[in-house]
Formats: sequence, structure tokens, C-alpha cells
Amino acid sequence: MGINGLLPNIETKKVHVSKYARRIVAVDGYCWLHRGIHCCATELALGVKTTKHLEFCLRRVAMLLHFQVRPLFVFDGGQLPAKAGEEESRRKRRADAFERGRQLLKENRQEEARKKFAGAIDITPTMAAELIDAFYLKWGSDAVECIVAPFEADAQLAWATITGKAIAVLSEDSDLLAFGATTVIYKLDQLGNGEEITLNSILKTAPSSSTL
Repeated sequence: MGINGLLPNIETKKVHVSKYARRIVAVDGYCWLHRGIHCCATELALGVKTTKHLEFCLRRVAMLLHFQVRPLFVFDGGQLPAKAGEEESRRKRRADAFERGRQLLKENRQEEARKKFAGAIDITPTMAAELIDAFYLKWGSDAVECIVAPFEADAQLAWATITGKAIAVLSEDSDLLAFGATTVIYKLDQLGNGEEITLNSILKTAPSSSTL
């Protein structure tokens, strides 16, 4: 997802989420679910009931709350009509990944199969609803705020930082920078370490029009 080749060409800064203590940080909900499915991709692909992908997200939220960071989750809403062709291509790639995963599983190549199955999983509104329910059951809406964007979450996440609702966004999607997000944290680990990119730093290092 995002703009191919963008992030490797942008200088990042090591950061810990404690920097944002007592502030609101927006979280790309579907992005976290995508990361969470990697630990249970085989089960999900084969229709085996599991909550491991939800537990992954719950652990990350617990870490944020430990460091007094309040998460604002934004989930994708409806599909943009203009992206119908792209979504069809994604469906085909998921179907191909599923068939390859099944073949690898028959060959008892379980780890390779799991990786292929991870590419076959479609993050659904049902998964998002289950995660929201899990958040509210564990912490309540005062600790974890969740909203569903009209369409894809990118614009809503970026807008949260532009308006000052959130101080930063946690995501892996470079599209957020194109939407004008002021601060994005990538590659967040379980201890709260990540890589920060600010819009100001990009603008400062961009060549001026006089040099083009």
C-alpha cells in the first residue's frame, strides 16, 4: 500500500511513543489488522476460528496506554468507486496467494504457506467491528476512541493531524504523507520504538523551485 519507493528515500528519525505521552495519536486500524494476521494467517485463510490478530492489536494498545498515549483508531469505510479496478486486481492476487498457500501446505511447507496465506487475507468490516468491540470491552470508549472513515482511512488520519485532533499517525502507509499528515510513525515495535517522519522535515529537504 502507499507510494512505491517513497519511504526508502526519506530520512527518518528514531522515536519512542513516550514522546507523545498525554496526547492523542491516530492509528490506521486496517494497517494494524494487516500486521496482526501474520501470526494466524493459516487459520484465517482456512476458516479456523482465531482471535490472535485481535490480540496483537490489543497488546499494542496496552503498550500505548502504558506510556499514557491515547489512541484514536480510524478504520476504512466504503470502497471508492474510482478504485474498483484496483480492488479487482487485489482480489485476484489474494486468490492466487490462497491457491499457492494451499499447495505449500500440502507439501508440508508450513512457514512458506503461512506467508502466502497472509497475502490472501482480506481485512473486512467484520474484523474491524470485532476489534472495536474488543477495545471497548477491555478499556471503554474513554480510553480508546474509534471512528469509521467515509471511504479509505488515509484522508481522515491525515486530517486528524492537520486539525490538531491527533499529534501523529501510526501507520505503514506512505499515502498519508501525500495527504498532508504532519507526523507519521512507521515500523512501530512491541516496545514502542518506531521511525518518525514529519512533513516539515520533508519540505525542508525538498529541492526549491529555483534549483529545478
